[in-house]
Amino acid sequence: MEIIKPNYYDDFSCLAGRCPATCCAGWEVVIDEKALAYYDSLEGNIGDLIRSAMVEIDGDICFGLNEGNCRMLRRDGLCQIQKELGHDALCKTCALFPRFITEVGFRREIGISLSCPEAARLILTAKESFALHRELTDEPLTALHEISPARIMLTRTLCADALKLAQDDTLSFPGRCHAVAVLAAAGKNAAAGPATHGGLDRFRKALHHAISRLEPLQPEFQQRLLHSLTLPMDNASWDAPLSDCPILWLQLLSYGIYKYIPRAMFDGKIWPAAVFALMLPLLLRQLIRAEGVQNVDDLLRLAWSLSRELEHSEDNMASLWQAFSRREFRPAVIQAVFLAM
Repeated sequence: MEIIKPNYYDDFSCLAGRCPATCCAGWEVVIDEKALAYYDSLEGNIGDLIRSAMVEIDGDICFGLNEGNCRMLRRDGLCQIQKELGHDALCKTCALFPRFITEVGFRREIGISLSCPEAARLILTAKESFALHRELTDEPLTALHEISPARIMLTRTLCADALKLAQDDTLSFPGRCHAVAVLAAAGKNAAAGPATHGGLDRFRKALHHAISRLEPLQPEFQQRLLHSLTLPMDNASWDAPLSDCPILWLQLLSYGIYKYIPRAMFDGKIWPAAVFALMLPLLLRQLIRAEGVQNVDDLLRLAWSLSRELEHSEDNMASLWQAFSRREFRPAVIQAVFLAM
């Protein structure tokens, strides 16, 4: 098995009870069948406690919430299951998060999600540019997918080329975004005329509309995000907002490219994946400017809150993919937006 991972991946370690925003809050975790069978077999107080925490939501068995937190979360910020039964007793989602995996054939691509505060710190305060490390293991093939070799090759080549463009220091950051948009369009509607301020304003309103249609996971934060999108988008500097995050935009763009473009191997939706990667820095930039961020803790909080609002809901991601497939976000528009910046 070939393992691909970002250069910051091995530095990650869960903060557990020291985390400023536990991942055990705000979402009902679906319990996979293997873990469910194990929990149903447990005897004694811990078995009764786990089963009492379960609820059924839309046909799935989940851990319910108590005052916004998972019912298995202790007051000290630790998970009762992990504390008493160990890490191996966690359900698949809890054992994996914030790590993500894209695996096809003998290649497994892994990373950590921006929605985790510690992952956000590693990604966005990095001093060395995003790079991928490769290693070989003797693990056997674990997943089979009926995906055409042509789609696999196209998607992987596109991802690699997009990451190279993201790090092209001969271009401004908007220039890199424009180049990635041209690449992702795969020659279709690649030409773009200059965007006027009116064009930027129409795009901003379209983005505001797409965000407003999402289910609010953090209602107060969603309102802040929507407010930031009422402010003009212009060609103000894309310099790093804080010295603690010298390559913030590069890291954020690279994160989005690496996490989402490879997933197009499964559904073929390369363009929405590329648009999402391009929107992450744009949305964070609007938030930073709207709130006048002055320190790295506030910046990181905005980043992982943004990620949670968008990435923690499959329905929200599906809604965005649908929006980014519409004419308001077609290749010529996205290219023109970054040309104007």
